[in-house]
Amino acid sequence: VAGTDTTSRYGSFSIDEAGAWSFTPDYDDPVYNGLGLGDQARIDYAVTSFDGTGTGSVTITIDG
Repeated sequence: VAGTDTTSRYGSFSIDEAGAWSFTPDYDDPVYNGLGLGDQARIDYAVTSFDGTGTGSVTITIDG
């Protein structure tokens, strides 16, 4: 949902009313830091337009 912040295993995701999003990694998380060279973590966030008429997803891939 637009304007909502969500925390996941690897960091925090936020999206504003205009649809601009950001992801801030949790560098203190041992799971995040444990990603080895060549490892990947994938996080999918479901998003809804501010007016509720559309949906989509944002996928973030973290490479170790």
